[in-house]
Amino acid sequence: MEISIFEQITSALTVKSICSPLGPDIPAGSTADDLWTLDCPAHLDPLNHPSRVVTPDGDVIGIVWFEDYALLDESEPVIESVMHPLEPDELLSSSTTILDAVEIFGSKPNRYFYVIHINGIIGVLFYRDLFKPLGRLAFLALALEIEDQALTLCQSAPLNQKCWLSISENRRH
Repeated sequence: MEISIFEQITSALTVKSICSPLGPDIPAGSTADDLWTLDCPAHLDPLNHPSRVVTPDGDVIGIVWFEDYALLDESEPVIESVMHPLEPDELLSSSTTILDAVEIFGSKPNRYFYVIHINGIIGVLFYRDLFKPLGRLAFLALALEIEDQALTLCQSAPLNQKCWLSISENRRH
């Protein structure tokens, strides 16, 4: 069975290519004072780029967002006390197609998903990321597929006259 151009395009466009990057990794056991020494790339907005909390072995044990830093104080001195553990319903595979991600965002209440590639968290996917240029390409491919299917339907002998008359006068021209 031949795979349509639409399926080829949309299966190649995955969330890995549109997810937002993460902030700098934060070593487990870090305190509020340690956070000031972290090197964050200038192009990253800390409000929208969470950081992984990693053990000395490199294992990710949770995620911390910028607003969580303010919760660190003498009673809760280490980053683990304010980090968010990773929940299974917050993870998306990096090979999830963009159109599948649209469906997932539509069926779940999540504002974002962490993108996992092999065994590591590589980014965070927000709904707005779906509208990056590659995401818009997936929507264009979908629109073209619908147009192609409509054309095929209009060309079928029993329906072609009825289909032709159902479109607007401007489209017929």
